[in-house]
Amino acid sequence: MKAWIKQPIYRDNIPKYVVNGAVALYFVVVGVLTVLYSSYFMGVIWLVWGALWITVFFYGVKSLTDKSRYYSPKRFEKELFRIALVVRMITVFIVYALVYNMTDGGEFDFEPADVEWYDEVAVGISKLFWEGNWNFWQNLNTETGSIGLDDSGYPLYLGIVYSFTGNSKIIARLIQCFWSAYICLFVYRIAQRHFEEPTARLAAVMCIFMPNMVIYCGLHLKEVVMTFLTVWFVERADALMLNRNFSFTTVSGVALIGLSLFLFRTVLAAVLFLAFAVAIVFSSTRIIRGGRRVMLIVLSLGFVVVAFSGRIEEEVMSIVNSDIRGQQQTSMQFRYGSGKGSGGNRFADKAGAAVFAPLIFTLPFPTMVNPDGQEQKLMLHGGNYVKDVMAGFVIFSMFLMLFGGSIRSLDAEWRKHVLPLAVYVGYLVVLIFSQFAHSERFHQPILPFAMLFAAYGVTHLKPRQRWLWSLWMGVVFAICIGWQYIKLRGRGL
Repeated sequence: MKAWIKQPIYRDNIPKYVVNGAVALYFVVVGVLTVLYSSYFMGVIWLVWGALWITVFFYGVKSLTDKSRYYSPKRFEKELFRIALVVRMITVFIVYALVYNMTDGGEFDFEPADVEWYDEVAVGISKLFWEGNWNFWQNLNTETGSIGLDDSGYPLYLGIVYSFTGNSKIIARLIQCFWSAYICLFVYRIAQRHFEEPTARLAAVMCIFMPNMVIYCGLHLKEVVMTFLTVWFVERADALMLNRNFSFTTVSGVALIGLSLFLFRTVLAAVLFLAFAVAIVFSSTRIIRGGRRVMLIVLSLGFVVVAFSGRIEEEVMSIVNSDIRGQQQTSMQFRYGSGKGSGGNRFADKAGAAVFAPLIFTLPFPTMVNPDGQEQKLMLHGGNYVKDVMAGFVIFSMFLMLFGGSIRSLDAEWRKHVLPLAVYVGYLVVLIFSQFAHSERFHQPILPFAMLFAAYGVTHLKPRQRWLWSLWMGVVFAICIGWQYIKLRGRGL
């Protein structure tokens, strides 16, 4: 009998009580909110949209995992990529039509400030290209005048895509579907190396149907490309370490992927290199021996400290000098307002690192009321609800990693998964001490790793621990109701 069809030691799918319970709880929450805040009902279209995505995620994951249980790994990868691509391409057209009709002809999204700038710069780059100027970097500087390094990656990428697609926004988004489908494939391969086959397959299938990962393909934002590069870096770095193939080609390939992320988000790139260094430090000497270990640590830290020390120091000092808590308050006030009658939220000034730290695995919370133009948040509320539900399994997996064996033991569980853990937890720590802890966009690059660890939590949850799920459903209910109360009462509504 093939290895992948042996009876698994652990659970190999989401339990039925989780699927039914999560979907049912959503309708319970909506019903309670309709009674409490009927004047701010989110609208039938967003109720249907959210319910559709939540249902597709839970029942789609369970159905596809059951169906593919006896596929060979090679066939599973083909089906994984094909289904992920089809789901995303269909969503691109639906999101485009939805936004177009709800914004009277808008082609981007409900909050298009960044998107319009990306598009404008990319169109300019494409125009210069067809005029015979093929120096994309020079064209970028020509169009922007002056641009920060971490703002240059996406408009440059989009300009190249526009140059070969006639400035087509739809084709640019369809290309993003390929990158997002590859993310699912990379998550499967990472999970295969670290966990049992059922966990790897569940993690990959969860990425296929994770609403926010899919919906972002239909938005003209940099998060899909940035997430693709992040997961690709981890997959290649992980393979490099476990396969012990430390050739110049493999090492330089990983380094180039990581370096490209400095063009998208400096802190994220720094976290990746530092996580790689941490993984090397804690790796077994059987994987990396003395000389190579020191060389890789020096290279990882060197990329961060030497090549980009100025930019990182600038960002860190801006946080320290501006007061972390103050930054978070300002950002919350900007996103949620500050004052009655202006769409403001008087609770914004109470937000800080101490508030966000214990909530970081569940942030951002789903917006399920519509007081004053919350369409962008409502479009993603189903995905945020799913993330909150699955966060319970992520937290459970963190406890298993930390306390599943002796912490001091050389074979403690967390030591076996240092790289994905360091990337996921390390970036969350950065978000806690930033002004973007509750920004959905800033959580997007590590969302695939949340699904990875959620799958581990699902497959390792024993039947006698079902009470933990019931307890977590109570927490999710409180989060959903409490967040809407804060949004409305904070505005004096």
